[in-house]
Amino acid sequence: MTRTVVMEERRRRGGAAEWQRSSGGRGGVGRMVPMALLFVVAAVLVPHVTANYYPPPCDSKIYCYGELLKTVQMAKLHNDSKYFVDMSLKNSEKETLLEFEELMNRTQKNPSKEDIQIFVDEHFREPGDEFEDWDPSDWSEDPEFLKKIVHPDLKEWGKKLNAMWKKLGRKISTTVKDDPEKHSQIYVPNPVIVPGGRFREFYYWDSYWTIEGLLLSGMNQTVKGMLENFLMMVKDYGMVPNGGRIYYTRRSQPPYLIPMFKLYMDHHFDQDFLRDNIELLEKEFLFWHNERQVKVQDRKGMTHHVAQYRVNVSDPRPESYREDYALAQDLATEEEKQQLYVELKSGAESGWDYSTRWFVNNETNNVGVYILILYFACRCAARSKSSILVLLLVLVGAYQVEKALDGTPRINSGTMKDTNVTSIVPVDLNSLLCVNAQTLSYFYNRLGMHDKKREYDRIAEEKNITMSKIFWDQTDGVWYDYDLNAKSRRRYFYMSNLHPIWSGCYGPEGSRARTMEKLIKYLNNKGVLKYDGGMPTSLEDSGQQWDFPNAWAPLQHLAIMGLYEARNIHHAAEELSFELAEKWIRTNWKGYQELHAMFEKYNVTVVGKAGGGGEYEVQPGFGWSNGVAMRLLELFGDRLTPTEGNSAASPTLSLALGLLMGLLSLGVRSQFF
Repeated sequence: MTRTVVMEERRRRGGAAEWQRSSGGRGGVGRMVPMALLFVVAAVLVPHVTANYYPPPCDSKIYCYGELLKTVQMAKLHNDSKYFVDMSLKNSEKETLLEFEELMNRTQKNPSKEDIQIFVDEHFREPGDEFEDWDPSDWSEDPEFLKKIVHPDLKEWGKKLNAMWKKLGRKISTTVKDDPEKHSQIYVPNPVIVPGGRFREFYYWDSYWTIEGLLLSGMNQTVKGMLENFLMMVKDYGMVPNGGRIYYTRRSQPPYLIPMFKLYMDHHFDQDFLRDNIELLEKEFLFWHNERQVKVQDRKGMTHHVAQYRVNVSDPRPESYREDYALAQDLATEEEKQQLYVELKSGAESGWDYSTRWFVNNETNNVGVYILILYFACRCAARSKSSILVLLLVLVGAYQVEKALDGTPRINSGTMKDTNVTSIVPVDLNSLLCVNAQTLSYFYNRLGMHDKKREYDRIAEEKNITMSKIFWDQTDGVWYDYDLNAKSRRRYFYMSNLHPIWSGCYGPEGSRARTMEKLIKYLNNKGVLKYDGGMPTSLEDSGQQWDFPNAWAPLQHLAIMGLYEARNIHHAAEELSFELAEKWIRTNWKGYQELHAMFEKYNVTVVGKAGGGGEYEVQPGFGWSNGVAMRLLELFGDRLTPTEGNSAASPTLSLALGLLMGLLSLGVRSQFF
C-alpha cells in the first residue's frame, strides 16, 4: 500500500544524529486514461517501498541488536523471547561480547543449541534478580472503598484485590543503578506496580488503571512515587517509554501520564508538586503533539493536525525477536523487512498488539479510493467520446461504494504481514490528546498561568473540532480511525471507537444528547451488547489478542465510565453503564473464584473464562484488571451482585425479609381460608 506520508523520527537522547526516512514512488503508467485517474488507481494497486535508515531499539549490543541477541533468540532456548532480554549479565557488556566472539570463532560461527545454552548459563542470571523486598507503608487492610460494597461476597473479593498490591509491588535494587549496563531493567528510585506474569517491569498506559485502584486503596504515597518515576522518564527520554526496559526506550504507549496526574490531584491536590512538574507534563504532551503529528484535510479542504503511532526504529522487537524475524523472512527486500519492523513496533506503541484494527490490505477499507475512482472516472467520461476502461471503472466504483455503504456488517481482515499502523490515524489517541490539552488548561489555571491556560484552551478546541471533522461518522453515529491512504474513515467496529465519550471530546458533531443516542443505537445495531462477559474488543475472530472474543479491562472502563458521565445527557446511558459494569464484575469474580487469579483479558462468550490468542499465554496478576474492578465496585457497589439472581442485601437481611414474607403470607391465608 502506498505510503502518502513522509515520516520522520528524531532520536531524543545523547545528542544523537537525526534519523529520517525519505520516500519516493515507482511504477509506470499507461496513456489510455487521464493521469489523475491513474494516480488514484495506483494508490490501490502499486506497492511502494522506500529505503530507510533507522536507529536500533536501544544502544545495547546485547539487549537490543547485534549478533549475540540474534544468535540466542534464534536458538529458541526459551518459549518466550522476552525471557532472555530480561536476564541480567554476570560480567560487563564488553567482557560478555568478547566471550561471545570467542564462542563464534571456536564454532566457525555455527554454535549448537547446547553451546549457546552453556554460554547463556555462564554469562546471564535468571530474570527477576533486579528487585529487593518492599513492604508498602501506605497499604491498609481495610480501605474506605470497601464500605461502599453491599454484597458480602463482593466485599470479601474486594479485600483480596486490595491485598494483591503487595504481591505486584516491586522496588528496583540499587545494583541496577550502580551497574546499569548489566541490566535491561531501567532504574527508577520509587517502587512500582508491575502488571504480573511475564511482565516484570512497569508499563506506561497500564499504570493509569493501576493508579485508579491504588488511590482507592489509599496508597497516595505509592502513586506519587510512580508519577515521579514517569516524570523522570520524560526528563531523560523526552517522553514516557513503553515500559521499564531499555529495549522499550525508543517507543512509547498511549499517553495517559496527564490523566494519571489528574487522578492523583483529584484525590490529593498538591500545588507544589504540580508547579514543580508542569513543564515535564507539557513536554510529554508536546512529544505527541509534534513528534507523532501528521496533517490531514477534511472534505472542505481544511487542514487538521492529528497524531498517530509511528516508531521509526529498525530490527525485530528484542522481546519478540524470533517471532518478528520469522514473519519478515519471505519479504523480498531488506527495506520491506525493516518497514515491517517499524509497523510492528508502532503496533506495540499503540498498546493494541495486535489486532485487525491495524491490518490494511487491498481487500479492506477501499471505499474512499473507490469514491475517488468514481469521481474522476465520471469526469473523464463526461469529456470523452468513449472509453470502455473508463466505463468499467465507473461501474466498479459504483458497485464498491454501494456495497460499502449498504449498512451490512463490515469486517476487517488480513494477517500480521498486513500490519500498517503508520497509515492509520487512531481515534482514541487523538481523543486522548484532546482531553490532555483540556487537563493542561485546567492545571495552568490552578497555577494562575493564564496565558498558558488560553493556549491550551485553543489547542483543546482545535482537537475537539478535529474529532468531529475527521473521525465522526454521521451515518453510523460513531467515531472511526482514519486511513491516510484511502483518505476515508475505517468503518469497522473496535472499542476504541467509543473513546470520545470517556474523554468528553465531542460536541461539534451536534447536540451531545443526539450524539449519545446515535452511539447507543450503533452499539445495539452492531450486536456488541449481547455478550454475557462484556463488550468484545472487535467483531473479527482473527486469533489476535486485541480482537474477538477478548475483552480488556481498560476498554471496558472507558466505555462504562464514558456512559456513566453521560447519565445527565441521555436517559439510557446510566442504565447501559451499569449493565456493562455488572457483566464485567461477574466475569472477573467468577474467574477469580475458579482459578484464584485476575487476568489481563477475558472471553466475552463464557463468563469467567480468561482470554486467549496473541503472542503469549494469558497472564495472571493483573494490575489494570484489579484497578478497574475496584473502581466499579466503588461506584456501583450498592447494587452489584456476583451472580445473576443474587441480591446485594446481606444474608441476615435476606433471612429477615424471608421470615417477614412468610408471616405476611400466613396472615393473608387466615383472612381468606
